[in-house]
Amino acid sequence: MATFRHVGLTVSNKEDYCKLLVDTFGFKKVWDEVEKGEYINKFNGEIIDHVNTVKFKDSNSSMVELLCYEENNSINKIKSLRNQGITHLALSVTDMDNIIAQLDYYAWLRLVHDPLVVPSGTVKVCFVEDIKNGLFFELVEDLKTE
Repeated sequence: MATFRHVGLTVSNKEDYCKLLVDTFGFKKVWDEVEKGEYINKFNGEIIDHVNTVKFKDSNSSMVELLCYEENNSINKIKSLRNQGITHLALSVTDMDNIIAQLDYYAWLRLVHDPLVVPSGTVKVCFVEDIKNGLFFELVEDLKTE
């Protein structure tokens, strides 16, 4: 049996992401180290100088891991939610309106659409695009059903 451990995001703006994850989404930073050497070269399948790895936990101990390479020349970014492969990170939130209001601080984030209530009426959702790194977040808020 397998259980979820973490999701890894390769980003070019570490400090901005740290602020977003801690101040806006409420994660706790638990690890911030520069990794280098033979292990990292084998892990990446290529020779690199180093990678700054930053790990965050939420209240359920699920983790987000940021990978920040000094030289990130990749042009392979997620362009659409219809791309094959992992396209987005879904986060359960308790106050979507408050989080959306805080997104104005981050010039590199774009609200894809206003929050929508799903047809069943159980949750409202919205997507946020990281236009700098080509990533998407899905924010999901449970609605009180009586």
